Amino acid sequence: MRQQHDSLVGEVTKLSEKTDLQLEGIHDSIRRLEKLLLSLQLSSTPQHQDQTKEAPGVQDTPTSLPNTPPRDKTPAPAEDCSQLYRRGYRTSGVFTISPRAGAQFRIWCDMETAGGGWSVIQRRVDGSVPFNRTWDEYKWGFGTVEGEFWLGNDKIHQLTDRGDLRLRVDIQDWEGNAAYAEYNTFRLSDERNKYRLQIYGYSGTAGDAMTGSDPNNGAPFSTLDRDNDGHTGTSCAQRYGGQGGWWFHNCGQSYLNGRYMRACGFACPYAQGVVWSEWKNFHYSLQLASMKVRPNNFQLGHNKN
Repeated sequence: MRQQHDSLVGEVTKLSEKTDLQLEGIHDSIRRLEKLLLSLQLSSTPQHQDQTKEAPGVQDTPTSLPNTPPRDKTPAPAEDCSQLYRRGYRTSGVFTISPRAGAQFRIWCDMETAGGGWSVIQRRVDGSVPFNRTWDEYKWGFGTVEGEFWLGNDKIHQLTDRGDLRLRVDIQDWEGNAAYAEYNTFRLSDERNKYRLQIYGYSGTAGDAMTGSDPNNGAPFSTLDRDNDGHTGTSCAQRYGGQGGWWFHNCGQSYLNGRYMRACGFACPYAQGVVWSEWKNFHYSLQLASMKVRPNNFQLGHNKN
């Protein structure tokens, strides 16, 4: 009996040990499954995904917000384009300038022509903007500085009233030939003095159509609704230059604000187009024209690179 009891105890003990080993194996399997599950959960979280992504380089950083208009290039307002050129700007484009304290406006700066630093006050390129405008329109300006425009007599006065400026006129015919005229003195008075023009000192290849036999020097500005010319019996602004505003004494030899006429050669209506009579004649309307100013003390080759 004793022997049977000891044998039964031994069998139960072996069975218990075997059961313990099996349970321990099950527990190990469960722990391994828990670790695997935890690892899978971690790898699927957004934080872990962000950490595994490669950080973007500097070149991937957007330089501007989408759908925002381009900003002018000016870091701080300058008095004119020549001052911007001296600061190191060498590409033509739109800038904001401030010739007078409290007054700022956008302007096209020509940074390439004849050494650069030019403040452009007028441009004709395609006839998209009519120039037969009123006194107030010429006062404030019209068009767009990226295309065809008149800067505005008030702004031109602010630019030229600061000191000793020169004017450059660039023109081109329909055959691609170009010419220029420069005047070493160019100044515009204020509205009270009818934006009277002071201009002289011609040089260039286009011929002198502003201080020659019928000069613009000393002439007040006239428009189709404001006759300030010195001609008796007629309004130069209404009769000539396609009713564009200009400085007239005896109706003059140039009408850069005239009506834009396309490739009519020397058969355009007399003195109605974009005219520089000393280069072509009164029947020829130019394809391109621009007027720009720059200080006479602008020193070529002595500006910041």
